[in-house]
Amino acid sequence: MTDTQNQTAGTALATISPPRLPYPKGLEERFGVDRASWKALVEAVFPAAKTPDSVVLALSYCKARRLDPFKRVVHIVPIWDSESSSMKETVWPGIAEHRTTAFRTKAYAGADAATFGETIERTFEGKTKKGEVKATVRFPEWCQLTVYRLIDGQRVPVPGPRVYWLETYSRMGRTEVPNDMWQKRPNGQIEKCAEAAALRRAFPEELGDEAVVEEAGAFDHAPMKDVTPPPAPTREQFVAPEPAPEPTEADEREADRLTQRYAETGDTSGVEPQDEPDPDALPPWPPQPTYKAVKEIADQITDPETLTAWALANEPNIARLAKIQQANARGAIADRRAELEAVPE
Repeated sequence: MTDTQNQTAGTALATISPPRLPYPKGLEERFGVDRASWKALVEAVFPAAKTPDSVVLALSYCKARRLDPFKRVVHIVPIWDSESSSMKETVWPGIAEHRTTAFRTKAYAGADAATFGETIERTFEGKTKKGEVKATVRFPEWCQLTVYRLIDGQRVPVPGPRVYWLETYSRMGRTEVPNDMWQKRPNGQIEKCAEAAALRRAFPEELGDEAVVEEAGAFDHAPMKDVTPPPAPTREQFVAPEPAPEPTEADEREADRLTQRYAETGDTSGVEPQDEPDPDALPPWPPQPTYKAVKEIADQITDPETLTAWALANEPNIARLAKIQQANARGAIADRRAELEAVPE
């Protein structure tokens, strides 16, 4: 190899491609992460991250908990959000975070081997964007694990709850088919979930009720902060709407014509209601408000206009009920309104 070739090879080895995700401004001052470390984070530690925001949130979590992000103690996981019908990036701790936090208390005293329930074999089928998927998996019905904690110098067993496989496993997309990891390691994955549940039971103050990434399949929505950046504002959001035009003589004549037609024939098409129910004539709010009491009053009202006025006037009272009572009360009012509107005049 000539000197020129050696120089070319040396230059090629020294060239570093830019990171997969852009390097955020001020990252080194805040987290001590330089550009080379950032490249390692986004390409090796968090290779599935779609945005710099999700990686920064993971770094913030690690800094607050005094954890080393390069040890893969947290994970960035896309979760299906049914409200927006899209995937959202979320940050979850892994089982390593629970173990680290438990060890740091100096009260963690080991754990027994996990016990498993009866082995079940089931075939799962579903449809993804890539087509039909099908998998037959043998898995334990449940898993349970006991951890030990030092309390006043005594090694005390703390049995964890039984964690059921079908309630916990992670799915492939929006199907019921287990993802690749749960197909390959059906025992190992559920054991991590049982260990996390046992550690939370033994160390509630240190771990709270925070789930680990292995338990993500048990949740319909992400329990941690959504880090997907909001869409950029549009110009229309900063432009005041045009004021409504003043009514013309033609508009006023048409309003008079419709009102006259209503007075002569009772035809209400195109005519705004002329009379509102008298607020003082509305039924009173029950002194002991419950769903049953609200339903009884709604059932006594005989026209939809009065029912609507009564519901609007008492919306603050309905909002003060317990959540399930609120839902039931509003449901009863809606059912009664539909019943009244269905009655022919």
